[in-house]
Amino acid sequence: PADFDLDAFDYASLSRCLSRRYNDGMRLTEFHKLITDEFGDTRGAWIVHSHMIVALGGTAEELIEAGTDPRDIWWALCEDFRIPPERQLGKDE
Repeated sequence: PADFDLDAFDYASLSRCLSRRYNDGMRLTEFHKLITDEFGDTRGAWIVHSHMIVALGGTAEELIEAGTDPRDIWWALCEDFRIPPERQLGKDE
């Protein structure tokens, strides 16, 4: 439409929506690898245990225990820590 504002378009939300639609969720091993690759072992463990993800209402540890898809937790952490899009899918191997 003519009134569509491309600058206001939320690509992260679209990505999360598509990820949920076409995937069955993220394995915990993949989640922990992304955490470790991005933050390192020590800081990553602290973030999972202590960082309050306001958008989801808990820490990653609490949310995983409550059954939240690790993919949703990862995307929320990407937003909280402003992880650039080129690093959001992990390291190329």
